[in-house]
Amino acid sequence: MVPVSPMPPGPGRTPSSGPAGARLIRACLAGLLAGALATLAGPAVTAAPSKHKQPSSVDSDALAKHQSCDVPERYTLDNPLSDTPWTLKRIQPQRAWPLSRGQGVKVAVIDSGVSNTPASLKNAVVTGGHDYLADGNGTCDQYGHGTVIAGIIAGRDGTGAPFYGVAPDAEILPFRVLRDEQQNASDSVPTTIADAIRRATDAGATVINLSLTTQDTDAMKSAVRYAIDHDVVLVAAAGNEGGTTAEGSASYPAALPNVLAVGGIDEKGAHVGTSNTANFLDVAAPGKMIDGPAPAGKGFEEFAGGGTSFATPFVAGTAALLRAYDPSLTAEQVRKRIIETADHPPQGWNETVGYGVVNPYRALTAVPKPAAAPAGHGRHAIDNPQDLRDPMRTVEIVAGVLTPVLLVAALLVLIGSRVLPRGRRRAWRAGRATFAADPEPVRHTRPSSTSDEKALSITAPSSRAHTPSGPGGNSGGPPAGFGGAPRAIPGAGRALPGSGRAVPGAGRR
Repeated sequence: MVPVSPMPPGPGRTPSSGPAGARLIRACLAGLLAGALATLAGPAVTAAPSKHKQPSSVDSDALAKHQSCDVPERYTLDNPLSDTPWTLKRIQPQRAWPLSRGQGVKVAVIDSGVSNTPASLKNAVVTGGHDYLADGNGTCDQYGHGTVIAGIIAGRDGTGAPFYGVAPDAEILPFRVLRDEQQNASDSVPTTIADAIRRATDAGATVINLSLTTQDTDAMKSAVRYAIDHDVVLVAAAGNEGGTTAEGSASYPAALPNVLAVGGIDEKGAHVGTSNTANFLDVAAPGKMIDGPAPAGKGFEEFAGGGTSFATPFVAGTAALLRAYDPSLTAEQVRKRIIETADHPPQGWNETVGYGVVNPYRALTAVPKPAAAPAGHGRHAIDNPQDLRDPMRTVEIVAGVLTPVLLVAALLVLIGSRVLPRGRRRAWRAGRATFAADPEPVRHTRPSSTSDEKALSITAPSSRAHTPSGPGGNSGGPPAGFGGAPRAIPGAGRALPGSGRAVPGAGRR
């Protein structure tokens, strides 16, 4: 905004004299200035109350500014997306949109930065983020990872492309802590990520997406606890080493208590081979063949190999839907609701998909339990379905015992009522089976006439070997394909002129 200064006197103008005139001029100028500012600002908007410390006010033009960023040419794409990604067809977040679109919820993406130039992220990236690799606001993404993550969470619909996020009305707070996907062994990285978690919490984020893994340091534990104490939902990737962490080392921050740990599935719903299996795994989401907006250009980027980092934003987006749908839910209640409404595996939980694949529609529409379960720490706060008592267990046991007993009893009754009496009558001698003769066919005959001519059957099969010669027949045998078939008597059924009934022999020459 350009500063406003008093206008100097011009030619032909005479300044007002006296203090009263000066006060009047100042008052008019102040009123005009206030009106102009109100007009530029537009209609008043009431912000939702927040429990977090809000960032200092910033210039409204900063929302549209993009941090100076040199994106490599290979990540500047203009290719269109031909079809809706399978990931969205599998999750179907649009089913939940009549109830919630994530409006007003800030989701922090701590990653490689988030570009605000793609159409699907227009007006989605807001101020309050930070770039730890350069002095900026976090909107520089030279690799594209963080931009795709943000697109999955809050990509806008209605852009003309068959792509949208899980919560298309949510807001993204970008934090750039990594330049690309390469591992960084620097001891400063965990500290940087921990600081980003604290900054995001203070900036008003109620959901934090962590599509990364790092070391388990005291600073990391402290930052996670800080966010949880401020009622923030933390969602983290389980890792892409492809091994098991059930017995040995774990992936952080996913393995920390009260953090939603996410694994990956492929197009067929099977576990992605690179996704870590772990005893701390909570849920799973699509983690292979991932499409999302490119950091530069107007196209889309594909991560064919995928990973748990791309499964994480599907869960973070679901958390945003829940937080907008029912702001009274605590972070722990949101976490438990996502777990309890997932599409569970047959055994209820396993170390490849946790409690199952996230289901946004069920998360919003499932009827909660009358009384909330007591809060706890870690995965043990959720009852393992294998430990739950089946209320029909007694009935199943009784039915399993009685069924064979009743079958044996029925067999004994059959033997005693049919087999034993018949055996006694025959003195237990073997007999020959007898078969009932076929019944004579019913013949429909004409009533006898006054002559001695024998009545004939119209539909009875002929007893002659060949069709007689003369009208209606020949001496060469029956026509092909009609051997043994019933035949009509020559002339039978022919109607007399002016008569409504058939008579035998009518029509003979």
